[in-house]
Amino acid sequence: MDRICLLAIGIRANGVSVVPEITFKVKLSGGKIAFVPGSQSFRPRGISQFRFFREAVSYGYVLLRAWLHRIGIAWF
Repeated sequence: MDRICLLAIGIRANGVSVVPEITFKVKLSGGKIAFVPGSQSFRPRGISQFRFFREAVSYGYVLLRAWLHRIGIAWF
């Protein structure tokens, strides 16, 4: 990722919804999106802080802003 580019497009999300927001904004600003393979592992200890409802609401908000942009209302 180009950190300067991400700072310039103004990321607002702070949860799991940051991923679609970055994808939408990079694509709309003419940037390149590429797949980078990685590995996953199990959580060694602790309890996940993921809350489905909270993340679903923030993801929906990102999608709403993307739709508003598509119909001509700037959202960033």
